[in-house]
Amino acid sequence: QYDRITPHDLLTILQNDWKSSDRNIVLDALPQSGVRGTLKTAYVGTPAERNVFAKTGSISHVRTISGFLRTRRHGTVTFSFMLDDWIEDADALAKLRGDILSRFIRD
Repeated sequence: QYDRITPHDLLTILQNDWKSSDRNIVLDALPQSGVRGTLKTAYVGTPAERNVFAKTGSISHVRTISGFLRTRRHGTVTFSFMLDDWIEDADALAKLRGDILSRFIRD
């Protein structure tokens, strides 16, 4: 048996966290781009710096990032990206994620 979760499942969990009175506890526990945790050096010098609160994850050929994104136009939004069959290097993925997240922040 496999334990699986979809990006939609993760969004549901995150949206419930956002609506709860424990929102700040959740945000403080997540890595923040350019500030702390596994995202401390991520997206520095881009619009995503300081605006991504998220957890990354990986298993064989699968890479994920899910969390909260502070945008200029829509406030804070939840997001979840899951890339299956990723065989490129980690730096290429980090750049792709940064480009996508920065675009959401700007638009």
